[in-house]
Amino acid sequence: MLLTLCTVCQGQKLKPTLHLTKGGTYNIATGWISESKTKQMISGTVEIKDNTKVPGGITFPMSVVNESVTTDK
Repeated sequence: MLLTLCTVCQGQKLKPTLHLTKGGTYNIATGWISESKTKQMISGTVEIKDNTKVPGGITFPMSVVNESVTTDK
């Protein structure tokens, strides 16, 4: 999934372009989910446009990884 957002942070216009990957495994016992393991990976670039505070602009990589485990215990 491609996420393209436009936002402003401390007066700077940002253009993040991020890719989201999500997956997981589920152990289903007796009709209830007894365990869930998920992993989300977001990666891409953030671009700050040319302006007086950032002459020439800048583009930098960004990545976030989240892993979670939920159990019935």
